[in-house]
Amino acid sequence: MSYFKIYPRKMMVDAAVGHSHSARLFFHLEQYGRVYHNQMCPVEIRPDPVANDRWQMVVLQSDIPLQEFDLFMTSLNAYLFRVLNYVPSGPRPETPLLPEEYFFQPVFFDAIDGNIQTLSAPDPVEREA
Repeated sequence: MSYFKIYPRKMMVDAAVGHSHSARLFFHLEQYGRVYHNQMCPVEIRPDPVANDRWQMVVLQSDIPLQEFDLFMTSLNAYLFRVLNYVPSGPRPETPLLPEEYFFQPVFFDAIDGNIQTLSAPDPVEREA
């Protein structure tokens, strides 16, 4: 059993301001077997300064003072922008006042190996909800 897992659930991405999108990342956090449901963290999705054709997600504010959360964000950036090739679009033209909702497949971050992994069984976090 891992001591720290994060299950990313969805992002809500607002319209671009300049070259960046404000967004909110929703996730479940499991720490030593205790599950914290529906956590939210404001993020910004902006062009990656190193790779101009890629994006990066930056945490704007978080009350999770764990260094594993930084490792999670690094892994999530690689998974979202390199593996899934996600490109933020913001609100759709037909619903300009509503943010883009991006739902993650059933995946989790495990601090032991530091990678995003797919769930092979039903999400244990959802059974407790």
